[in-house]
Amino acid sequence: MFLISRPSCSLYIFFHRPLYILGYAPAHNRVYLADKGISIYAHSLSLNAIEYQTAVPCGSMDVAGEILPSIPHEQLNKVARFLGARDLKEFAMQITTDPQS
Repeated sequence: MFLISRPSCSLYIFFHRPLYILGYAPAHNRVYLADKGISIYAHSLSLNAIEYQTAVPCGSMDVAGEILPSIPHEQLNKVARFLGARDLKEFAMQITTDPQS
C-alpha cells in the first residue's frame, strides 16, 4: 500500500506485492517504485493536484484558485470528483472536462 495523507486529503494506492519508493520526479508528475526483483513501476501523481486538494478543505479557495491552472489537464476530472464529493458541485462543473458530468 502506498499512502499520502494530509489533513482532509488522502490518497491510497494498493499494490499486490511490497514495493519500495525510489523517488518522485516533479517534471514528470510520477512516483517511481521497485519490487524485490528490481522491476520498476511508475505511478502518476500530480503534486499540484494534491496541493489543491489540501487547500480546498482548509477553506483557502484563493490559494486553490492560484494552484488550479498548474494542474495537468488529465487530472482535472479527478479534481472535479474531489470537489463534487465535498458538495462544491458548481466548482466541479467549471473544471470538469467530461461532458457527461
